[in-house]
Amino acid sequence: MGKSVIAVEGTQDVELAAALLKAEGFAKVAMYAELDADLQRLVTTEFPFQGDLYKRVPNPMFLRRGADWVAVRAAGGGAHRLSLVIEQVMLQQQLFSDTIMGLGVLCDADDQEPVDRLRSLLSELDSRRTISGFSLPYPDNPGEIAAGKPRFGVYVLPDNASFGTLDDLLIECGDVVYGGLLAGARTFVDRVDLAPLTDKDKVLFLKPAGRKKATVACAANILKPGMSIAVSIDQNRWLNDQTRNLPRVAALANFLRSLCGIA
Repeated sequence: MGKSVIAVEGTQDVELAAALLKAEGFAKVAMYAELDADLQRLVTTEFPFQGDLYKRVPNPMFLRRGADWVAVRAAGGGAHRLSLVIEQVMLQQQLFSDTIMGLGVLCDADDQEPVDRLRSLLSELDSRRTISGFSLPYPDNPGEIAAGKPRFGVYVLPDNASFGTLDDLLIECGDVVYGGLLAGARTFVDRVDLAPLTDKDKVLFLKPAGRKKATVACAANILKPGMSIAVSIDQNRWLNDQTRNLPRVAALANFLRSLCGIA
């Protein structure tokens, strides 16, 4: 029986990991009573969370295949927030040793080289690596998994070598299954008139990944009008038999299999 925890930045990353795990026979588990007892300890029951009525309770998505479990938790961006999730699991491992066999992080390389993103995260973890009687192995490079209990690896999207984000993978997938839709979305984004917009309006669009994110959002809103990209990843064909064989998507799927000990 294997249990793994993956910390990611946002809900889109959660659904990306879930889509790849579903292809391995995993299914989402929604009911608390159905969770493995060890994983129930990762559930936050506090509400309002941190006293904020509008803050989302940060519970993982749980997926199961027989006796194998994976919890995928959206932590938010930045090394600090991702490290808090890792610390929570480390504390659980101290109290209940060998509970979690795989521990990983998925993050973007939108404003840092992938190796720098890894170093930033490990540096943040070093400040939290003071839990008595516990040692977390560190990988040498993005995309590698360090052997230990638990195994630990950090995958920096899109491919551990290039600047980019999850959206780069979605665009590659979209070009395969939604070619005309992606072409139309690109045309719209390229021709949009920015002149009436304020600097505040444009701040996210003008970031390095802004146009790609807008392109994916346009396509997703045709497929699922008024819904999020995460919903579209879950319910549409971005990750299908064809696109899972794309080299960069297959590399991520292989990382998840190795991290989670999936045969």
